[in-house]
Amino acid sequence: MFALASFIFSIVIIVGAALVVLLKSYKRRINQFYFLNAGLIVALNFFNYLSLKPVDSSIIYIRAVISLTTLIIGIFYLTSYYLNSEKIQLTTFQTVYLIATFFVALVDLTDKVFKSVDYGKVFHLYLGPLVLLFILHATFTTIVVVTVVIRQIKHTRGRIRQQYQYLLIGVVPAYLSSAITSFILPYYFHNASLIVFTPVYLELIYAMIGLSIIFNGLFDLRFYLYNALINLLIIVLADILLAIPFLLLVDWIFRLNLSLNQFLLASLILLIPIFLYPYVVRMFRKTTGRFFFNDYYDPEEFMSEFNNLIISNFDVHSLIRKVSDFIKNNMKIDFIEFYINDEVASQNLKRIKQISPRDVDFLNRYLPHSKETMINLEADERLSLASYSNNNFNDKISLIIPLNSYFDGRKRYIGFYLLSHKKSNQTYNSKDLRMISSITDVLIVAIQNLLHYEEIRTLNSSLQDKIDAATLDLRRSNEKLKQLDESKDDFISMASHQLRTPLTSVKGYLSMVLEGDAGKISSMQKNMLNQAFFSAQKMVYLVADLLNVSRIKTGKFIIEPTRVNLAVLVDQEMKQLLDTAEARGVELVYERPDDFPDLMLDETKIRQVIMNFIDNAIYYTLAGGKARIIISETEKTVEFKVKDNGIGVTKSEQPHLFTKFYRATNARKVRPDGTGLGLYMAKKVIMAEQGSIIFDSVEGKGSTFGFILPKSKLAAPQNQH
Repeated sequence: MFALASFIFSIVIIVGAALVVLLKSYKRRINQFYFLNAGLIVALNFFNYLSLKPVDSSIIYIRAVISLTTLIIGIFYLTSYYLNSEKIQLTTFQTVYLIATFFVALVDLTDKVFKSVDYGKVFHLYLGPLVLLFILHATFTTIVVVTVVIRQIKHTRGRIRQQYQYLLIGVVPAYLSSAITSFILPYYFHNASLIVFTPVYLELIYAMIGLSIIFNGLFDLRFYLYNALINLLIIVLADILLAIPFLLLVDWIFRLNLSLNQFLLASLILLIPIFLYPYVVRMFRKTTGRFFFNDYYDPEEFMSEFNNLIISNFDVHSLIRKVSDFIKNNMKIDFIEFYINDEVASQNLKRIKQISPRDVDFLNRYLPHSKETMINLEADERLSLASYSNNNFNDKISLIIPLNSYFDGRKRYIGFYLLSHKKSNQTYNSKDLRMISSITDVLIVAIQNLLHYEEIRTLNSSLQDKIDAATLDLRRSNEKLKQLDESKDDFISMASHQLRTPLTSVKGYLSMVLEGDAGKISSMQKNMLNQAFFSAQKMVYLVADLLNVSRIKTGKFIIEPTRVNLAVLVDQEMKQLLDTAEARGVELVYERPDDFPDLMLDETKIRQVIMNFIDNAIYYTLAGGKARIIISETEKTVEFKVKDNGIGVTKSEQPHLFTKFYRATNARKVRPDGTGLGLYMAKKVIMAEQGSIIFDSVEGKGSTFGFILPKSKLAAPQNQH
């Protein structure tokens, strides 16, 4: 009883899994192979069930089981190899392997593999001389399959890897268990009781293969399981309502006296033609339709291939060309022509040839306002269309289909296409018109999407052209600016050199007058001459800054170090600025250390830096303010800082403060005559002296400017006595 239950259950599981896989994609070769394997496994289970009965024909059933096992594992190898392939292209090895598989399967049916079986008190299975051929084939296939699966697990990722993992889980334990209980135990231990479990192993392998095949579409799994359940219920109902009553009637009429097992088996066999009937009718209609009607096509296949064609094209011209060829070949018509009412798309699209330009203009005026989804010129629509138009349309045209899309309640007219008469001279029937209407809806969406894509691509190309043109203009402008900048630098360099000589002369004569070389001067004259001398000195610093800017650009900016006492130098510069500070009402405080080391610095340039920092503190501090000058040293560095409580610098402008010719907004208001070169040159000089700038500022509260210099790199050598 267990054997019968196991047999029936295995058939239900295997047939159900086969239907799920086949319905998922019946055109895939791998799914067809899987369904073929299902049929072989059902046959194997049938003969395995019969072989358990101790009758004279048992050896025939055993040979059939062994032969089917050889075929099944052969096809299973191909299934595992082409699990994720759309097409199956056999290699030379696989072709030879298949031929060898069929040969071994034929040998398995002879007494050369299994001679006989004895179901006496002790079960005996007598082997033939070629049983090794069966064992070698099964072992070789197992090794190859496991190798293929493990290799795929190593070299794949994601869902495909999981597919092969499922496959490995099903193959290894099932193959080993099947070999032990179906061959080793019966032969060596004379025990045939475990052969009944053979269908269970096959179910495990088959379930894992099926799960692997449908794994890519797990979102459809509930749908297919639901269909499988419905089909199972239909099978049960058909068996109860059709097969069983028919068998009871036959058994009663012909007095067959069928046993329960024979009755159940016959009822299942009777269901096969019942369920194959729709497929046979469909195949017959398809074959005869193509033979008797050359314009026959299968609507389901037509729509499936059309959808694949739509999603595989990303160019409107290519799409229209391929769609035209597809419809012409399947519906067997003379011609099909498209007119797309779009400038981008119509540039490379062939022009309408079957109707005149006047007809095209008429249709482009008529169709956007028409509510018709299709104009059938084979019917009365020709008359209704003629009432609007004086044009005589080509008699070969049968259908005019407008391409109108709807979005947010608005209609957009894309164009139209024409279909000629069928080559068979048959009119378009209702099936044709429904199919054309369906593909038109899909085609409208596809064309519109591709037109948007074309617009974006054209826009991108146009933008790229504009960017290239603008880039070229910028390059030309940049070249002109470079030339102007070089001219400016040449002018500044020349002007600075020209100004340097008279300024030196002015400064020298003023110094002589102040020292009394030209006679005694009054105290008022001395103050006035001091101001003139200070202004001349500032002019010298400005000219020096301009020259240094020019030297930096040409790479001629050089530091000329001499022994300098920074504390003394700061004191000298501060004293020159005391009069200016007093005049502006700013208190200058110098915190001079008692002792300070000599450093090797460029005296002229460091004077400019110090003077610039102190001068800025005086000019950008309001009357009544204070500026502190601090000089200090640590073990490794010397520091110079000027702290004021002046106007400060805004936070947004602080990052730009040390760039060439830049001045803060509030600084330009307080001191319009500044150049923006002082801080720029100060930073360049300090960096050249291997130091760093000190800067901190809060708008309205004051600023701190200064520098830090390393003592180890700038230390002056000890005096030699």
